[in-house]
This record gives sequence, C-alpha cells and structure tokens, in this order.
Amino acid sequence: MTFWSWGANSYGQLAQGDCDDRLLPKPATNVPANIKLIHGGGGHTLVIAGIGKLYTCGSNNKGQLGLNSTDDVFVLTPVTVGNDENVTIATGGWDFSLAITESSDLYSWGSNTFGQLGDSSLPNKCLVPRKICEGLKFIQVAAGLRHVVALAENGDVYCWGHSKKGQCAVPVDEKPPLKVTSPTKVMFPAGIGRVVSVSAGSYHTVALTDQGQVLVWGCNKYGQSTQSSEVKPQVNTPYMISQKLFGDEKVKLIQSGWTHLIAQTDSGALYSWGRGDYGQLGRSRPEGTTYSHVPAPIDTCVKVSSYTCGSEHTLFLADGKVYALGWNEHGLCATGDEVNVQTVTLVAALENQTVIYIACGGGHCFAITKDNKEIAVS
Repeated sequence: MTFWSWGANSYGQLAQGDCDDRLLPKPATNVPANIKLIHGGGGHTLVIAGIGKLYTCGSNNKGQLGLNSTDDVFVLTPVTVGNDENVTIATGGWDFSLAITESSDLYSWGSNTFGQLGDSSLPNKCLVPRKICEGLKFIQVAAGLRHVVALAENGDVYCWGHSKKGQCAVPVDEKPPLKVTSPTKVMFPAGIGRVVSVSAGSYHTVALTDQGQVLVWGCNKYGQSTQSSEVKPQVNTPYMISQKLFGDEKVKLIQSGWTHLIAQTDSGALYSWGRGDYGQLGRSRPEGTTYSHVPAPIDTCVKVSSYTCGSEHTLFLADGKVYALGWNEHGLCATGDEVNVQTVTLVAALENQTVIYIACGGGHCFAITKDNKEIAVS
C-alpha cells in the first residue's frame, strides 16, 4: 500500500518531511506499515498503524502532537499513550487531540484554553496524552474547532469545551456558557433510539441514531440544523431533523465539515446542506445566499462507498477512485490549481491507482492505495 497526501503543509502535516504545499497527491516514503486510520486536525495529523500504534506530525505549538514538546514535526512520529497502550480511534481539533485505547479509555492533549481536554485540572497546554473521564468507557470521539463530543459504550453522549454557540448542549438559564470544562451528558428528546455515531463541525455537533435519525445542535449561521439562520441563529439543545428532508429514508452515515454537512441514506443517496459558497454542497443553493439550510441531493454520477469532510471540502470514494468537492485553496481537491470545485470531480492524479482509504484534515488530504509496498518507520 502507498500513503498519499496533498493540500496545505505549512507545519509538515502532510508527513512529507518538509513544509511545502502540494497541489497534487504525492506519495510519502517514511510512513508506518499497515495504516488503519488517518485523521487531520487544524494543522496536524494523527495516524494509527499496526496493532494500534499512534503516530503524529504537523503543527505542535500547543503540544497537540503529544510528543512532550512544542516543536513542529515533519514526519510521522510515534506517540506513547498511557503505558504504551494500543489506540483504536484518534481525532484532532484545531490545536488539540484525543484518542481512545483498546480498553475504551479516553486520552487528551494539546490546548485546554476552552476546557476541550475534558479536565479542568490540566494546564492550558498539555504536551503528552493524559487519561480523562475515569469511570467512563468510550467507543467514539469527534472534535470540533474547540469542543468535543464523545459516545460512551452505553450509548450516552458527552460534550465539553467551547460552548458559546450551544455546541455542547448545556444551556444554563437557557443560555450556553462560554465553556464546559468537564464531560457533560447530552439530554436528547424522548423516543430517538440509541445514538450510534457522533460528528462535530466548527461550532456545531451532530448525532446519528439507530433509527436513522439525525440530531444537530450549536451554531446555525449556515443552516446546519436545517432551520433558517435568520429565524434560529443557534440551537442550544439537540434538534431532530425530519426524515422527510431525506426522502423519508433513514440516514446511515453523517459527516460534517466546519460548516457543511453530508448525509447518506439507506439507498446510498447523498444529501448536503449548510455553507456552500466554496462549492462544498455540490449543488445549487438559493440565489444570493451563501448557504442552503434544506438538505438536497448531490449528483455524484458514481456509487459512493464512503466519504469524509474536511473544513470546507469533501472527499468521496467509489469503486477504488477518489473524488473531490469544494474549497480548493492549497490544492485540496487535487486539480493542480486552486480553483474551487463546484461538482463532485474525479481526482485524475490518482485515476490509475486503486484507492482503499481516504481522510481529511482542516486543509489537508490523504489517500491510501494498494498498489505499492509501504516503507515502515524504523
């Protein structure tokens, strides 16, 4: 397999050994074998490889790489989590990181300015992973710019971090506080079923239930909750989106960028809503507006098996090919230029490869192909 990266690289987040942007995908040579997961934060990258070893690179000014320093790193470097525990999930916010271990314990590190590390006893800058949420076991975690949403084994959902826009669903006297410094259970409407996955935008949060229902809360500046922003500028508690907006189908996958969302229904149809002025909706929006708050289908022309959202762009995987959409500064859509991409478009540079995995950061992208042998980190 081969590890490819492209896009913004100011801090070495592409794992290419330098800090030069890439307008087209380029293979990286000094990467671990058997990569299982890639996730990008604001300017850093987290990779899980082998039986669960965590590697990081990129921006490190707040210690978000977990390497006990604040120096940027240009190649993927191993991180010790706890007693060198195996990691199953890792995610990055703007300048902080989190990981879940095989034992379902949650660790956090990096910036704690808004309580996003989930432990008020930690300093504002934590340089190594610290275990948090004693007594709770987690199966999923997602980071927004400065807040966190985590799904516990028992189906409960917890939020913490920056909360001013309602993204933590913790209203106090009907008004959200600036920050929530410890994991706080989210209260959902009755009858929604069990939450099975969570996602986070810049200042909003998303949950998907086993009944195919989508719930959104937080900032609604771009209609993220499917309500007009003029009527509802923010949503302080979970709002259930009508399945009628998805053709009366259940949603099986929901992914969120910073300000746009894409849902896939049981039939495989894709719907987008939210901010669209970079082309990230892949469809038209009301004339004279920057967003569309009503979900509408995206014409992909291919059967999409998976997709992943970056800040204002999205990558799609279909039949071993990768497609891109949206914001294209730094070459995020891999067209060789920086013109925003308005419709789902084949990444021609990888057309002759068989892509098996895709991932995004805030302004950087990754793909793994199964054509060439990986080179393991020594």
